[in-house]
Amino acid sequence: MPESPFGAYWSAATHDLIQQIELDHEAWSSSWQKGNITIADGVGDIDFPNFIAQHPPIDTAQRKVIAPG
Repeated sequence: MPESPFGAYWSAATHDLIQQIELDHEAWSSSWQKGNITIADGVGDIDFPNFIAQHPPIDTAQRKVIAPG
């Protein structure tokens, strides 16, 4: 896994890998339990849910809005 000044990250660069990631949300996750995606300068004490960190069944209805079918 590559390192950066901001910590480790992964990058999907091929169509096949993106499909694999989309189908396996347990292994490829941005959930808070696995580190999440953090924005250092938040908005006060407001806690906004992080869409990218949500997985089925929580995000199913939301994903259908942006990717119907």
